[in-house]
Amino acid sequence: MDKNTARRIYDTVIYLTSCALSGDRAEADLIVDDVRRILSFAKRHSLNAIVTSALMQIGLAPADAITERNLAIRKIMLLDAEREEILRALEKEKIDYMVLKGVIIKDLYPSIGDRQMADNDILFDARYRKTVRDIMLARGYKVESYDMGDNHDVYLKEPVYNFEMHTHLFNSYYHSVFFRYFENAFARAKKDGFAHYMTDEDYYVYVKAHEYKHYSAGGTGIRSLVDTFVYLNAKKGLLNEEYIEAELEKLGISDYEKNTRKLASKIFSTDFAKANILSYKSENRTDLLSKEERLMLDNFFLSGSYGTAERSVEREIDKMEEKGAHSGIKYIFSRIFPPMEYYKANYPRVYRYKILIPFFIVGRVFSMIFLRPRATARKLKIVFKHKKK
Repeated sequence: MDKNTARRIYDTVIYLTSCALSGDRAEADLIVDDVRRILSFAKRHSLNAIVTSALMQIGLAPADAITERNLAIRKIMLLDAEREEILRALEKEKIDYMVLKGVIIKDLYPSIGDRQMADNDILFDARYRKTVRDIMLARGYKVESYDMGDNHDVYLKEPVYNFEMHTHLFNSYYHSVFFRYFENAFARAKKDGFAHYMTDEDYYVYVKAHEYKHYSAGGTGIRSLVDTFVYLNAKKGLLNEEYIEAELEKLGISDYEKNTRKLASKIFSTDFAKANILSYKSENRTDLLSKEERLMLDNFFLSGSYGTAERSVEREIDKMEEKGAHSGIKYIFSRIFPPMEYYKANYPRVYRYKILIPFFIVGRVFSMIFLRPRATARKLKIVFKHKKK
């Protein structure tokens, strides 16, 4: 598929999304690409439900897409009900907690199901990690990961339940600035019993920091821009912009936020989105986005909802290039022999008992070669491809 066709399909996804967000009816004659291809592109960014909503308005939504949207609605309802039970259990055990990210913003979308949910994220007092595990096990969950050095544990249960229980909002090794800023998240939040709530301003700062974490690593999809558009519209005139600007400056992401805010406001304006689609009918089409805006939008489009391994590896290598040559070799070396700060943040037991480090390295190499050979080969291919650039 050529770049122009891909961009037209993505811009059609934006147009349909903008119509669903505004309540405007899309124009069927502007949908020139195959609907299933449009939905396939939308799905990469977890936007297929909201795009289906717009297509339903004009009678172009396939039956299976409508079924998939209904399943997304069912999943949200099941997650909502289950989350309330988990929160009641945390209250009973007197554990401080805070619901995060999509759990909050999904309710600001026009209709239930428009903002699809892969999981629910809950921050809790890290001192009660074992108690939280016991709560989840008692509710029939499988432990996908627990105390593995990351800033969250993962619990799964059929048919659709996926909960990420966070001990911190960010990883102290990979995102040290964000980690330090949000380390005492409970202290700066409003409290109601054992439930904690960020202010609207702090929530927005957190969402943009979390978004930037993905954008600067493997990338993040177009839904991040939709979230920005939806949140700022819902809170229009209610936010302390000076406070937000000051906090974003502390985190070093003020320019990123300004650029994404401007881009989201522009592309999800129905008038702009429609004019942009119409422009593809011109033989001498002039892009309605600036070169910088299109480059940033392409970065979002190429990533999918949760980024790509290739972009993650390339950006890590790029950072190393700033410090010297042979970045590809340095990247491979760092994956096998990480610095002590890595152990401290991600594997505190290994950090505490340093005699375990050789065994950790052997296990890491064994895992790379025998347990994840395809992923390892893919990353090596990316490294050598990057070296040739």
